[in-house]
Amino acid sequence: MTARPRTIAVSEHPGGSTLQDPAAAASGTPKELGVPREPDASLELGAPPEPVRWLGVDPGAVRVGIAACDPEERVAVPLEVVPASAAFPAIRAIALREGAGGIVVGLPRSLDGSEGVAAAAARKLGERLRGLGLPLAYEDERLSSVAAEREAPRGRPGRAAAALDDVAAALILQQFIDRRRRARGAAAPERGDDATA
Repeated sequence: MTARPRTIAVSEHPGGSTLQDPAAAASGTPKELGVPREPDASLELGAPPEPVRWLGVDPGAVRVGIAACDPEERVAVPLEVVPASAAFPAIRAIALREGAGGIVVGLPRSLDGSEGVAAAAARKLGERLRGLGLPLAYEDERLSSVAAEREAPRGRPGRAAAALDDVAAALILQQFIDRRRRARGAAAPERGDDATA
């Protein structure tokens, strides 16, 4: 039985079947583990400029949280939590069920921006998901778990940590779609100028 999505308040931050998209074949080469990384100029691989329904993935060694946004990229909501050992088939099934147009994987960098074992595992999952042929993006998730704790429903003491993984996925996804919306907004005046030139 599918868990019912739960809408959360988020503050803005400064498939069996194979889905095919040739643009998703592009990939970058990860830098050496432990070496500080500068923020990527573009973490999106084959992402369409227009809004689509994205899945957000919060990878973990034991559990993986999954979220989704509406097709207009306005609000991200938690969907479910799945065992890490079954993450790929679960995400593939959910992507087909939800009609996803892309996948966002949380990238757990260290506070100094370097990437360690957890980030390497996230990129490994991302490489598998890229095989679905959907646009793929990585989103810095350094503060997502802290934010998930803050956004967890009150009045439920002792709430299991597993229940927060899908919330963290929604926060990661919300951060991503907010950034895309700002980028589209910044590009709109330029297109307007071209149209009137």
